[in-house]
Amino acid sequence: MTDHRDEAHGVVPEDDLPPHRAGDYGDAPVGPRTPRPSPGFTPRARAAVLVALMIVALPAGGIIDIAVQLRESFPTGGPNLDRTGVLIGFLVGAAVGVGFPVVVAVREVRARRRDRTRSRVVLIASLAILAIAVPTHGMVLTYQTRKTVELALQKAQPPTELERRTEERDVQAELAELGDETVRALGADPDLKSVSGERAGGVRRDSCHLDNLSSGVEWTYSYDWRSTTGPDGTQPAPGAEAAPTATGDVAAVVELWESRGVRAVTEGEEPGRFRAEADWLRDYPTVYPGPIVLMVTTCFVET
Repeated sequence: MTDHRDEAHGVVPEDDLPPHRAGDYGDAPVGPRTPRPSPGFTPRARAAVLVALMIVALPAGGIIDIAVQLRESFPTGGPNLDRTGVLIGFLVGAAVGVGFPVVVAVREVRARRRDRTRSRVVLIASLAILAIAVPTHGMVLTYQTRKTVELALQKAQPPTELERRTEERDVQAELAELGDETVRALGADPDLKSVSGERAGGVRRDSCHLDNLSSGVEWTYSYDWRSTTGPDGTQPAPGAEAAPTATGDVAAVVELWESRGVRAVTEGEEPGRFRAEADWLRDYPTVYPGPIVLMVTTCFVET
């Protein structure tokens, strides 16, 4: 029991004391509480999880790089990736293989500045993985970046003088004339019909890419005596080695080509097999004395 004199001196009966509240210390500042680690996620478990994730991220970045490379070379159900798409894909691979260990390493360094007793296991593991990932992805990105820049410079170039020749002359007509005269020099008739009912000696138009990868056009002249029919509609006899009218006069073809500025180059060991060589023809056209004639132009500016 207390009397009024006790109350005057600040003595308060025990029954009248205010209830105690945790952290209630009047005006005294209360520092932040240190959270207790979760019972199921100890520092050791956390370190094991981070190390495992970084080990998985290392091959995962490489798998992404391989997938991008395969998509660029062998598109499935869609067009090839352009260089920008390829570069973005490799950047994603680097972000997975290198970016994640970098983030972990930075966080661990900052954590150790606050707590010197923190384990170094995660930091050492991240640095070891980066020692593998950085050179690997660095070489890939350097190569892909250089290739992308080179491609951009290539696309910026104007068509060459040779590619613009169709603006000055009719390359398609020149090829058709050269092909027909070659067939006639070998003793065949390019005006005969093929088994499909079309002219035996024909020129086909195809799309192509110029040196700067812009869209262009090329022409192919083809004649094959084995797919032709005679004036009466008969097909070549099975097992025949040449057309009945074939002369095999290779010298006449060589003379004809030289008059047109085209050089005849012997190809392979088969007698009479040669190809036409000129700046406006591709280097693989082939002629057989049967006769079989195949000549393809280079890629020209489409007009």
